[in-house]
Amino acid sequence: MAAPMLRLVRRFLLLLGLSSCVTAPELATSAELPPWIPAELVRDPALDEAAALLCARDTDAVIDDDVRAAARVFDGRVLGVLASSPDDAARQVSALFGGAGLSHVGFVVAEHPGGRPCVAVVASRRVISVTQLPPAWSGPGQEPPAIALTVPASRVAQLFVLSPDGFVDRWVLQGSEARRLPLRKVGRHVVEVIVDEVGGDGTPRGNPEVALLWPYVRGTPTLPPSPAVLFPDAGHDDLALSHRAEALVQRLRNEQLLETLKISPVLTDAATERARSLGGVLGHRVDGKSPRELLDERFPGDPRALFIRLGEVQARGSTLQDAWSALTDSPAHRFELVSLGVTHMGVAVVRGQDALGRPTITLVTLLGRRPPTRDVATLQKKLLDDANALRTSRGFAPLVVSDTLQEAARRLARRMMEIRRVDDTLLGGPIGEVALEADASLTKVLPLVARIDDPLLLGPFEPLVDIDTTALGVGLALHPEEGVFYVVVLAGVGP
Repeated sequence: MAAPMLRLVRRFLLLLGLSSCVTAPELATSAELPPWIPAELVRDPALDEAAALLCARDTDAVIDDDVRAAARVFDGRVLGVLASSPDDAARQVSALFGGAGLSHVGFVVAEHPGGRPCVAVVASRRVISVTQLPPAWSGPGQEPPAIALTVPASRVAQLFVLSPDGFVDRWVLQGSEARRLPLRKVGRHVVEVIVDEVGGDGTPRGNPEVALLWPYVRGTPTLPPSPAVLFPDAGHDDLALSHRAEALVQRLRNEQLLETLKISPVLTDAATERARSLGGVLGHRVDGKSPRELLDERFPGDPRALFIRLGEVQARGSTLQDAWSALTDSPAHRFELVSLGVTHMGVAVVRGQDALGRPTITLVTLLGRRPPTRDVATLQKKLLDDANALRTSRGFAPLVVSDTLQEAARRLARRMMEIRRVDDTLLGGPIGEVALEADASLTKVLPLVARIDDPLLLGPFEPLVDIDTTALGVGLALHPEEGVFYVVVLAGVGP
């Protein structure tokens, strides 16, 4: 059997908790935590089990999503220490746990399957309360799984679900909620909750963190598409790895049939500085600055640094493949990487070491959207001119702009922009019926509504080049933050 298939089967068995290599060993430890574990950490039986599972595997690897699933560890930030003696474990805990904001811990003293001594510590940061998680595995014919959790009032949260087809669903969470999760396809899914603290005015502080990360499988464990790095890191400097990471982002977007991004030197410089300055714990305030604050400081007044939307994804691993896999296996990070609302990117890969001196690869990607260069009046005229040019080529009379259709289209476009949703009923009913009631000279109104980066990419709206169409109304609204156009085109048919 090929190596990738072996890994897939192994992961499937681990997700089910059926593999003998994850059977918890008999523990040789007291109920008391040793004094070198920080006293503020609360002992958790689930993390004890996770620590036991680390010892049960004949490897030096620490916590990963396989152990998460087998031991039902859902916390977004999980750190593991695997040592051969208490003294070595104490040294690692002292180096790794400080400043990580951890809240819960598990601890075991046991043996690896080969008989080697094992001391394992697993600690996590828990910021939400989860009362129900999807099962690690369910049959393809079963009902969609559910999740139930409580978000503190001091935080705002978003729920992301990555499906096997690579697409991501997103919802905003408040208070205590229970939700059914999507199961569009058979395969491996990942659910993730991202939280951010809110200030006194109710706005997020801009330093989101992962609060929950949980894989679950429906039927066979098919994985979402993710380009592979293909080449080892050895023999390549940081710049070469950065260019390779750029190509990975472009290939991921190509697989989702999305447009490629332009490489921004400004974003690349900022990503490099942030990757070099990141400490032991990843976070979106580096040296106290958000990505936008860094751009404002480094490139004041530079039009190349003007972005109406700016996002950042970060990952760290022992290899570029590990860091890249961490990004694509995270629903929230993948959501940013394949966003329709970005046009430029800057990618940086920087080698370093963790607190234990182990080599690391830090990957930072900044994703931005430049302001659109087209103005609304020019676009409206261009849409009319293009439609009439096509009608003329077919021997039809040119369309005239109807004031009533134009007003209805503009009102609907503004309303869609305000609530950020494409909906042709926001004026009290279907826009075609609303516009028809306002203009008795027409017998029918056919609408087109859309949210798009460039309205000229819509192509010809077929009713506009119909011989019976006589009037036209166009409404465009540009969202000032998203940089996208909300478009309404109304084609009026005369008597």
